[in-house]
Amino acid sequence: MVWINGLVDEWIDGVHFHWSNYPPIHLSIHPMNDLRFAFRQLLKNPGFTVVAVVTLALGIGANSTIFSLTNALFFRALSGVKDLDQLVSLDSAWEGRIRTLNVSYADFLDFRTLTNVFVDMAAAGRASEAVFADIRDHPQPVQVDLVTGNYFDVLGVQAILGRTLFSRESQERDAHPVAVLRYGFWQRQLDSAADAVGRTIKLNGHFYTVVGVVPEPFQGDSLNNPPDLWIPLGMVDQVQPRFQRERLDLLNTRGIDWLRLRAKLLPGVSIEQAKAAVMVRERQIQTEARMNSGRIVTVTPLDQSVHRAMGGLASFARFLQPSSCARSTAPAGSRGPARIGCGKSSTHSTTAYGEHPPGTGWRSGGPFGDVVVGERIDSLAGGRADVRVVFGHQSRIE
Repeated sequence: MVWINGLVDEWIDGVHFHWSNYPPIHLSIHPMNDLRFAFRQLLKNPGFTVVAVVTLALGIGANSTIFSLTNALFFRALSGVKDLDQLVSLDSAWEGRIRTLNVSYADFLDFRTLTNVFVDMAAAGRASEAVFADIRDHPQPVQVDLVTGNYFDVLGVQAILGRTLFSRESQERDAHPVAVLRYGFWQRQLDSAADAVGRTIKLNGHFYTVVGVVPEPFQGDSLNNPPDLWIPLGMVDQVQPRFQRERLDLLNTRGIDWLRLRAKLLPGVSIEQAKAAVMVRERQIQTEARMNSGRIVTVTPLDQSVHRAMGGLASFARFLQPSSCARSTAPAGSRGPARIGCGKSSTHSTTAYGEHPPGTGWRSGGPFGDVVVGERIDSLAGGRADVRVVFGHQSRIE
């Protein structure tokens, strides 16, 4: 503790020495004078004003948008999921290739047998072809996830209206045209109707019966755009007809990797134990099927992939903040008595505070006050433009 106190004392002495070279600060008691003068200065220099406003709008807007994306993708993506610390994702990677993250339905059936490490395992895949829902006689594109019947049970999600899916509904092909709706879709398209369960929705010309609505926090299990509804995996031919026309069976052909695997660990089973069991089973699959050579299947905590994706956004935000500040304040500093930095003290020019008449300091209408107020006006204008950017992105997300 002695050395900490010494550092604090040294820092205080340094600050006192630094500011002792400058005249005392007198806070403005007439802020309207500062505002009027700042507005006049900005109007006299429209080019600088436009550049400052646009720069601040881009800098603040980008950071705000990244926060909105982080909120929408990270906090919402896995919200509503129960026992997240026990949930894992089985990801596939090929030697010398970009990670695919997906596996085939045949692989799912094989890995699901590892009951010595997993309580249960579910599969989900996004319909890659365009799916249109005919609601109120107005066809519109929707996002559809095809899932196994135990999908909601594995994630611990229960319906607030009706029910979720039964296991048999995904095992029997083309036999159960039922759908579970996302809360936002139910609220937006069905006006939060209490009698939504039992209604029918037309998807690509086929009728589906609504059996349930999930709670609002649940947005799915991945970083993709949240699905509007979930249907049983056995209905894949109705929403993916192209594969059927090309005689490709998505449920019986090993090698068509389109499913995300989510599993729940048994109590007391570690990630490393699950990885070892999956690795052994993967070697057996490669030997028996005589394919998938060079593929590696790993076990990853479900939320870890989200953390990796958010890392890039965070780095981008850290880069933008000092860049936008420097761009907007550099022109202002060349006009005023000193250059205003971004969180760090800037090197003062020969026209710094020392040349001010004694006792002026940060006075009302003074050059330094003008620059500060001018920047605050630019910031407000930039923030106003930023609001438009943020709401535009949020509307796309939601």
